[in-house]
Order: sequence, then C-alpha cells, then structure tokens
Amino acid sequence: MGDELLIDRDGVMLPDVSDAIAEALICAQVQRTPSKGGASGRRRFEIVDDVGKLLATVPID
Repeated sequence: MGDELLIDRDGVMLPDVSDAIAEALICAQVQRTPSKGGASGRRRFEIVDDVGKLLATVPID
C-alpha cells in the first residue's frame, strides 16, 4: 500500500552485495527526513545486478 518505485538508471557499481548494502544504509541516513504525514508505504532500496536480478532489499524506514 502506497509503495512507489523510483529507478536509479545510473546506479553505483560496487564490488559485492555487502558493499552495496553498506552504501544503501549510508544513503538512507543522508535521505532520512521526519515524516510529514503525507508519506505512506514502506521505503527500501532494492539492490540488483547489472542485468536487473534482485540481490538484496534494504528497508530504510
């Protein structure tokens, strides 16, 4: 409910999934803002490989 997918077509190439998860957590901290009541749904980063295969999901709420 309320989920919206924003695709970063440029992305960031990292050597492995653990580095990608660490980068997602850092980005989540930088982007975190207090909720103003209008945002609903769960936010997360989906980490994919170069062909789009889902490798990990990192919740950022």
